[in-house]
Amino acid sequence: MYSNRQNTFIAVNNKTNGKSLGFQINLRPLEKINMSFESIRLTNLIPNITKLNNKLNFNTVLGHLNITIPVGHYDAKELRDYLNKILNGTIIVTYAKYKFTFVSAAAFSILGTTTCLKPFGLTKGLHEASLYPAYTLYPENHADMTMDNINIEVTELNVDYIEPSENRTKTFIQIPITTMYGTVLTYQPTTIKSFILRKTALRSLTVILKDDYGNNITDLNFDIIFKLDYVYLPPNQELSKDKEDKNNKLIDDERFTYDDGETIPSHITGSGFDL
Repeated sequence: MYSNRQNTFIAVNNKTNGKSLGFQINLRPLEKINMSFESIRLTNLIPNITKLNNKLNFNTVLGHLNITIPVGHYDAKELRDYLNKILNGTIIVTYAKYKFTFVSAAAFSILGTTTCLKPFGLTKGLHEASLYPAYTLYPENHADMTMDNINIEVTELNVDYIEPSENRTKTFIQIPITTMYGTVLTYQPTTIKSFILRKTALRSLTVILKDDYGNNITDLNFDIIFKLDYVYLPPNQELSKDKEDKNNKLIDDERFTYDDGETIPSHITGSGFDL
């Protein structure tokens, strides 16, 4: 049941993130916060080459050649030109029809320790050049210079994971990147996900933005809006204080999508998900 309190909208940006809200939110007995994500606005300045995907390692007749590409945003031709400068004719990199090709006069391979896979259309593992007519390596896929999603975590949600799926993470919501690099991205979800907070008071909100590779996205201007509704939970749905008894079932109310604490529903036997 919803409280008679008016809902609260909280704006979090890169300057206020993690800081005091400037006002206190204290809950009444049995009252909980049902938090939902409303919108985000940011300028897409997210690099597509990061410290977790910037290694391109070759085995050549001269030995191993390990290249670390500087972190930044590149288009395919910029990557091609950078590699050709570093390789200095040992291997020639070409780019045409959205695909890279690696060519050399001598045998070579791309090692399985390479992490820069998606931008070059590579898959994980060893890739050996074939002799036709020169030693040539054709990646399996088209080059993909994009980042697909921004994953938002909220520190104040006290769970080991949120989405009840095989890939369990702390992601509160996943934002699809639908704009080009350097342009403004705005997003409002069509399906609202809400979470019951396991707190009796709220002093701050801290969001962490991550890219596809799990890097924290920093130095980025953003504005995020959260909505707080106040609800009453019946005593038999109060959050359990017993840390040993972890049911963590979904609350049996279609208005509330998820719960970030342990609950003891009185009549739910098979729904929800377990930690």
